[in-house]
Amino acid sequence: MVRPPVAPRVHNTLSYAVAAASLPIAISLVDTKRLGTIATAIWVFHFLRRTVESLWVHRYSGRPVPTTDALIEYVYYWGFGAWIGVAWAGAAKPAPSGLVLGLGVLIALVGEAGNTWAHLELRSLRTQAGSTERTLPYKGLFQWVDCPHYLFEILTWVGFALVTGLIASLVFALAVVVILTLYARERHRRYLQEFDGQEGRAAYPASRRALLPGLY
Repeated sequence: MVRPPVAPRVHNTLSYAVAAASLPIAISLVDTKRLGTIATAIWVFHFLRRTVESLWVHRYSGRPVPTTDALIEYVYYWGFGAWIGVAWAGAAKPAPSGLVLGLGVLIALVGEAGNTWAHLELRSLRTQAGSTERTLPYKGLFQWVDCPHYLFEILTWVGFALVTGLIASLVFALAVVVILTLYARERHRRYLQEFDGQEGRAAYPASRRALLPGLY
């Protein structure tokens, strides 16, 4: 039986809301003492913020999410949440402290703030829901890269990995890096095709990169 695709707002809201709960639920099954930690707060805050953005910030083009893609994303987020939660609750050693902990928290906060700003900026470029019109953003870090929201997302999970000191968190951060690098490359390719400076279209800035200013 062919399953119907999922509306993008419904898909993202479900994906992020359950992801927010997956880690504390997994922790509670092993050791509830780890529920009130900085690492738990970072995870829950990130996915609750993404849930709120899915409901009230993002303007979707209307293209549905294929069911297979939706299921893969659910397994990805919810599975990592469960794995990290179990590993965090059962960790024999305490979380990093001092400089490493402070650095991790700082990086994660920068990532969250930057990611929020970038999503609000992208919203301002799409005047109404359902529109497929593309406009090149230029404010802030958008002057140098196509996907600062991906870069800030990576920073959040690098900071989270430092805060927990877990192999599971490091694997998740690496997965985020690989996936978002591929997404950024694809968006960069589309921008180069769409903004070619021909027939009144804007010309893509020659110095702009996909993800890392001046590098990639």
